Amino acid sequence: MNSEVLRLLLTVALMFLLLKQAGRAMPGSRRRLAFGLGAGGIGTIAVMNALVAMQFGATWLYTLLGLAGFALLAGSVLALVFAYRGGELDEQFRQVRASTLAERERREQKERGE
Repeated sequence: MNSEVLRLLLTVALMFLLLKQAGRAMPGSRRRLAFGLGAGGIGTIAVMNALVAMQFGATWLYTLLGLAGFALLAGSVLALVFAYRGGELDEQFRQVRASTLAERERREQKERGE
């Protein structure tokens, strides 16, 4: 398979995963905004990859799409940082912390031979 087509398929799949996550986030939350911006950035990169796969010869368009995709992804990271600082991710961190502690306890019991 052509590497451009493979990149296109991967970016489209990632875009749909981010859209699914955005749909699962609470409406109006910064998490939802972050996932939406991320999906938009990845979608922009997918369009750029599609143009490369079709051998569309406008390098200025590749540059423009790449910069737009990067800006959307940077906005996504900023929205995720603001969501973290605003406490929107506290429940997820509690779940991860509880899972980590449970796994550590299970491993310690296994090492002691219990």
